[in-house]
Amino acid sequence: MDATENGWIVKGNGGKFRSKHGISSESTIITLLPGSRLQEVVRMIPIFSDTMELLKDSFSELTTVVHVAPNRHVEEYVSKAVREWPVSVVLIPGGSPQLKYDAYSVRPHSHFFMANVTLLGALCDKFG
Repeated sequence: MDATENGWIVKGNGGKFRSKHGISSESTIITLLPGSRLQEVVRMIPIFSDTMELLKDSFSELTTVVHVAPNRHVEEYVSKAVREWPVSVVLIPGGSPQLKYDAYSVRPHSHFFMANVTLLGALCDKFG
């Protein structure tokens, strides 16, 4: 995958991401972006948690990748909240652009949940 921070081209490596985090090639990846403001995150995380509870038995292997905004309060809230989730979770710190693009490059199954990431997914060739 190619995209850039400033000029539209950055290389992401989904295989490297899977390997680094011990995610099998059979695991379905769900990518969540709960937001950057604490109010937004506090509202979204319980919805995402309930969704993971509903989805956990629908896939033989399910891993949730949560992108966390570079905000101490958001990081603390998300880190604590996902400990109780019934699925495997990988947190992506907001200050890690390469890790972010590696996560976006995971194949075969990566689903984005948050309205404003549709354009980002398209730019990263997720929908083409």
